[in-house]
Amino acid sequence: MFASVAKYAAESKADSALRSKARSVRVTKAPARCCIGVFAAADALGVGFVRGVPPHVYLERLDLDVLQKLGLSVKDADRRAEVFVRVPSNKEAVFRAAVIHEGLPVSDVLQVWLDASAHAARGREQADEIWRRVLKPLFLKQR
Repeated sequence: MFASVAKYAAESKADSALRSKARSVRVTKAPARCCIGVFAAADALGVGFVRGVPPHVYLERLDLDVLQKLGLSVKDADRRAEVFVRVPSNKEAVFRAAVIHEGLPVSDVLQVWLDASAHAARGREQADEIWRRVLKPLFLKQR
């Protein structure tokens, strides 16, 4: 799953670069941005400890072609989800701050902290861990 997200992000970036160089009169839609979020992002950033929660993938917009490129399908959606796909309400806050970690686009630690704190499945504990290990030292350093 994560390999397909990394591959899609790399191809999208290359497509965008080619599109900007082409300077074509034809208008084309930019590829939808994506990144890993919540607990999977915490794991990728080295601050995760919650296990057993399906990974979250943020997509800029719901696009069946993008889902297919990521190896995902809405077919059999009535079964237990293996991946949660979310379209964030504030896309720029998620995608502009996202980082590339070992080739994988990942929500930044502040976004992970915000999202985890609102998550029902051990989210508060994950948010507290991020606060303790990452954010609190940064804020204390500012004083």
